[in-house]
Amino acid sequence: MVLSSLGTELAAGTTLYRAGDAAEHMHVVVRGDVSVLIAKDKEDEEEDVEVSRLRSGQTFGEEDLLAGSK
Repeated sequence: MVLSSLGTELAAGTTLYRAGDAAEHMHVVVRGDVSVLIAKDKEDEEEDVEVSRLRSGQTFGEEDLLAGSK
């Protein structure tokens, strides 16, 4: 595994990845928040449900990346 540091600033509402996507990166929240959402059925016209919120200093994606899973 190669460690690279690429800072990327994302606009609010940007989707980083969806359930089932292959894990290719570990992410660190440097500034702002990241919402973890579960998509609702679009036919019901319900909004996605926030199940977690990550804040500055928190990481995500590392477990799937190291396990090589989706």
